[in-house]
Amino acid sequence: MFKAFADNLWALTTSSGYKLDYSIGIAGTPTMSEVCEDATYLALQKVDIATLICLHVIDTTKRNWQDVLTMDAEHRKWAEGLLNRLQNVAIIYVLAGEGPPPWHGLQPEGFIDYHGQQAYSVFWWLDITNGAVTVSKNQPSQLFGLRNVIEKARAGAAGIPSDSSKTGEPATKKYKAITINPIHRVPILTFFMIGINAIVLLLMYLAGFPADIWVPARFGAIVPNYIFDDGQWFRLFTAMFVHFGAGHFFANVMGLIVFGTRVERYFGRVAFLAIYVVSGILGSLFSLYFTMGYAAGASGAIYGLIGAIFIYTRLTGRSIELMNWYILFLFIGVGIAMGLMTPGVDNFGHLGGLVGGLIIGGIMVGLLRIRGKG
Repeated sequence: MFKAFADNLWALTTSSGYKLDYSIGIAGTPTMSEVCEDATYLALQKVDIATLICLHVIDTTKRNWQDVLTMDAEHRKWAEGLLNRLQNVAIIYVLAGEGPPPWHGLQPEGFIDYHGQQAYSVFWWLDITNGAVTVSKNQPSQLFGLRNVIEKARAGAAGIPSDSSKTGEPATKKYKAITINPIHRVPILTFFMIGINAIVLLLMYLAGFPADIWVPARFGAIVPNYIFDDGQWFRLFTAMFVHFGAGHFFANVMGLIVFGTRVERYFGRVAFLAIYVVSGILGSLFSLYFTMGYAAGASGAIYGLIGAIFIYTRLTGRSIELMNWYILFLFIGVGIAMGLMTPGVDNFGHLGGLVGGLIIGGIMVGLLRIRGKG
């Protein structure tokens, strides 16, 4: 069974860009049949969005699975040495055997929990007899689409037909990992948004701000009675370009530089614009209905950008330029806590923007699945 499984897994992974790790197993450049003839340890690698993915598949009916724990310490030390050239190194061990996992409890002794580290290892147990995949405690259940590929390979080894075989589609098409290639160019829209906000603030100062506190209202800030009584709903949009002073402006500029540039490079310009605008408007709506106060600023849109990065890193298990879901979760928590302790902060505007970013970002991750590319 393992030989057929390894044969199928080889075909599925190499068709999506994985290469054999020649430092393990057969020397030279073996063929698929040569490797799978005695494939007790199949090691594959792929670089994807500055992340090195190492897939190790071990036949535990012929090898001691505990030896893998010993090797993992060396593998992680090697992986940490690569982080000056890569953002992440993920080592996924698939221990294939018969029946449930051989270790007692929810995970092997000495196993390290995953918390979004840049160099990390994950252990999955594959029951080769029934195809069940057991995920250890505090470990991601899906990484780079590989669990689907593993289950697909085992199903093929057992002679179980797949949906793709019925339709005539390539066997690997529906099992591609969620992949978003960074756009290596200047994030023009991010700097364009900064420029618009700067111009509006300059015009506000020329118009008499801050001596005249109603200048922001004339430039489009949220004023509840103007919206409800006069129907000026456009303020939900214009308010995200208005700021109450230079300090407010520069704080949001920093947010745009840190988060906006990343969203635009990794999601693209259209996605950046959609997340920014939708999150900004939703933040304005939350502010309007929950605070009924005089409000403005780009912070709702910026929290939307944060939410988009959070949902991407959470769904894919990757990081974007040193940012992962765990770090962003802490950042969001600290930001909300600081907002609650600071008078005058529009916390509902931040929350609305964050919700918008989570929703739109999640949709974008689904739409940006690249099929047939590594």
